[in-house]
Amino acid sequence: MRRLPLGLIAASLIPFALPFIRPVCDAFASWPGSMATVVVGTGLLLFAGFLCLASPLILLGLSVRRTREGSTTGVLVVAIYLAGYIASGRAQDGVRHRWFELWTRQPHPVIDAIHAYEEEHGEPPESLRDLSPKYIDDSPVGGPGNEPEYFYFVVPPEKSRNGERWFVLFWFPRNFIDRDTLYYYPQLRHPSEPREHLMARFGNWDWVFDPD
Repeated sequence: MRRLPLGLIAASLIPFALPFIRPVCDAFASWPGSMATVVVGTGLLLFAGFLCLASPLILLGLSVRRTREGSTTGVLVVAIYLAGYIASGRAQDGVRHRWFELWTRQPHPVIDAIHAYEEEHGEPPESLRDLSPKYIDDSPVGGPGNEPEYFYFVVPPEKSRNGERWFVLFWFPRNFIDRDTLYYYPQLRHPSEPREHLMARFGNWDWVFDPD
């Protein structure tokens, strides 16, 4: 029986190492949206998609005696990988929960400046640039530490569903498709409709998983 090269064996094991690498990337990265997190998360997603597509063929092979043994191994491989995929996702959520509690504190100098502007003028600023130089030293164009970028939105009264005049958000990618978004509501008037992907709340902040 021909032996497989060790390099090929090692390469075939890489997808199974990704679930364990994913939460580690978030834990040790400079911010929970680094390129390492995005690349690992995308690799996990692609391999999970490949296994889902291959699953019908694997199940079909169970009904054929010649391929039954190999298909049984395939079912085991799929089950182990998907279990690791789910477990690593939960581990990543735990890491990100701690990250987001910290990161939601970073934009508050800008948020305090918006509140001060609104209190003086009776309405929120049209742009964050209106805060400089009176309410904040520099015009804020980046996010916390300039990574990630955060965004400020003014909501016309007639379009506000929950009475909020403005809100701030910033987001962190999980992979090249999905992301986690954090929304700041100044009056603590969170959306009244239930959010299917609401992960947690930190005071005025909603953490929402946004699958695209």
